Amino acid sequence: MTPDALGAARARLAECETSEHMPFSEAPHAEATPEASLRVDAVETRLIESALERAKSNKSLAARLLGLTRGQLYSHIEKDGLKA
Repeated sequence: MTPDALGAARARLAECETSEHMPFSEAPHAEATPEASLRVDAVETRLIESALERAKSNKSLAARLLGLTRGQLYSHIEKDGLKA
C-alpha cells in the first residue's frame, strides 16, 4: 500500500466510523511502544481489520473503503494471515 493510498484509506475510514472503531483507539495506549504501534505493516493490518469489521467481512466493500482492488485486499489478508 502506497503512502497516498494509506492516507486516503485512513480518511475514508474516519468518515464512516466512530472513534471507538478506529484502529488506533483499539490499541492499549499504556502498552504501546513506538516500534510496535507505528510500524507500517502494523498500521496496514489494523486498517484492514477495521475495514473488514466495518464492512461486516464483505471483502469487496472493505477493499473499496481502503481504496484497493479486491485482489490487493486478498493479498494483504494472505500476507498478514488475517481471518476474514
